[in-house]
Amino acid sequence: MRYNNDSMATPQAVKRKEYQQIVGSLVVFVIMLAPMVPNDNYLLENDNIRMEQLGGDGSIEERCSTITFEDIFEYTKADFNFIIDDNWNSAAVSASAWINWSMADTVRERLDSYLAGIFPSGGDGWLSTDERDAVLGIAADCIEHTLTRIGIRDGPSHRGGVGVDWRNTTWESGSIDVTVVNGIPLRHSEGRECDSWQPGNQCFEVPVIPSSDRDCDVEIDNSQGKDECKFLLFLNATMELPGISNPDSFSLVLNASNMSNADLKFKFPYHEDLRLDMWEECEGRYLGEIQPTEENNQSPLRGSCIGDNSTSYEINANTAGEVTYSIYLNSHKNNWPEGEDIFADFTNSPIPVDLPPIWTEHAPVNDSWLPTPFSGEIMWASWTQISSWFNDENGVSNLDIRCQGPIESSVYQKSDRSYWAKLNNLLDINCEALDFAGQSSGNRTWHLGNPIEISTSNNILQNPHIVSLELSEEWPLVTLYVALTQGGEVEFSTISIDSTTDINLTSTSMIPGPVYVHIIVEGVNIYKMENLYDIGLIKESTPPYISISDSYWLGSKWISNGQFSDSDGEDVTFTLSVDDSEIGAIIVSGNSWETPQINFDLWSEGEHIVSIIGCDTSSKCSEVYVTVNNSHLWEQQKDIVLDQEDSDESLASPGLLLTIIATAGALMYTRRRH
Repeated sequence: MRYNNDSMATPQAVKRKEYQQIVGSLVVFVIMLAPMVPNDNYLLENDNIRMEQLGGDGSIEERCSTITFEDIFEYTKADFNFIIDDNWNSAAVSASAWINWSMADTVRERLDSYLAGIFPSGGDGWLSTDERDAVLGIAADCIEHTLTRIGIRDGPSHRGGVGVDWRNTTWESGSIDVTVVNGIPLRHSEGRECDSWQPGNQCFEVPVIPSSDRDCDVEIDNSQGKDECKFLLFLNATMELPGISNPDSFSLVLNASNMSNADLKFKFPYHEDLRLDMWEECEGRYLGEIQPTEENNQSPLRGSCIGDNSTSYEINANTAGEVTYSIYLNSHKNNWPEGEDIFADFTNSPIPVDLPPIWTEHAPVNDSWLPTPFSGEIMWASWTQISSWFNDENGVSNLDIRCQGPIESSVYQKSDRSYWAKLNNLLDINCEALDFAGQSSGNRTWHLGNPIEISTSNNILQNPHIVSLELSEEWPLVTLYVALTQGGEVEFSTISIDSTTDINLTSTSMIPGPVYVHIIVEGVNIYKMENLYDIGLIKESTPPYISISDSYWLGSKWISNGQFSDSDGEDVTFTLSVDDSEIGAIIVSGNSWETPQINFDLWSEGEHIVSIIGCDTSSKCSEVYVTVNNSHLWEQQKDIVLDQEDSDESLASPGLLLTIIATAGALMYTRRRH
């Protein structure tokens, strides 16, 4: 018999249903585990905040698809082993992670804190076997959807980028198995029995923070100094590898961001003559869940990466010809969350002949002019530029790139491998690249200097605006593309100069604020330079235009309306005043304005000045005014008073009464000017 009425369910069924509801709520736990990296800001302070996080923020797949294993389980040390199947379509994965000493206490303490409001015993300072089992079940489901960090793709070696997303591996559905050893130390000196939420199970719980003697195993003598409270995690899973159809040549990539004390081993099936062709440690890339931008999604040139040496590797082959690629990761936590990618290119093609490095088409040709926007201490070549100037089979980052200037000059390279100079006048610089064998690319000589001085006699932007350009001594004829800009689309004017000249630049569509001069320098044997110059130009705001269309009476109430516009496109705000006393608010609709109904019964007899003041965002203001004569209203009042004078002598005098009313009305309409 099936019971639909909960009141008729057995106690065991009720308990089972409550347990299932609790386990379902634990889906959110895997998201909350990400703050296990020490950060007190993530602690949930009360049950209200905690329960809000249980309210349907997406499926477990949506919740877990932007995090990694390390976000769920922070470890002290971990080993990962990947054994790639003979068909190269999948890999058997096994992992062991140790969580030691105070880190183990932190994990248990935060786990208990996160369980508050989910389990009746959550947040009580104790962890139970029930809580552990429920969490592990949900964690396995979550890991199935996490980022694997690993990409593998055959064909020509690559570094990702447009059209090539190397993050192509996934966890096989249903293959995740997570177990824990000593998560709840069963021989803990402070352990105790508890009421189980799982029918038929025995429950045991331990304090999340052990006593000072850390006696988590009564069978081990504390004098041995062992970490009795540590626990171990074991993971077994299958990873799907969709990117390999021909293993003759492939790239294996690992996103090593925020990984410390982790060893990863990849064992490949036998493939004749398989070898590592190039290995690179690349810093600064984004870590999956951060949306890529044009800046952080730039793929490095192959062989150009400069690493921080936090990662090392080795290649071993057994007697059966199977190659094992081992990576040892130790990114310092102070660098988190800086990104790091490890690229490894494998091939079975013959080792190439060690040839001298060569100049590429991107490098300045010999006897080129290298323009710089300024003089003084300047960076005249970034590593991104330099790395595009040479090619070598061992990678440009392994080349010794030497640039020298005259004895009296100062040309030097910084740790990021960019080149700098102390530039006062034109410098002649000689550059070459040497490989490990001392083979040279050959020398090239360049002329380095600031080709132009730019100035203006008027810092207030005009239309058109005159900018003066002066070519530095010794420079040949240069072609300049010049435009005024505030960061949007620009329309360049082109000019070739060999001395000093003025140029008229269009300044339409500029808004109030700073204006910059965008210049591109080109010419015969002149390396292209592009720069924004700040010469102190300011686009001033012009006051808004305000006009009056109509003014009229409705009984004793007066109304006026009109139009307005602002040539700079700024917002306009209005104030309304009568005889310099601010009242009410102007009604604005589109480019029209209208006053409220002003009851001139409340003002004294005679002429009054109504002012409408409009100010733009730059505080530039315009004012229009109307002279309003309300004498006709007073004539009507006098007629009424004369008619009533004989029959209502006991009333207060009309003059006194109207004065009181006028004063009260003025107070009603008065507002603070903004």
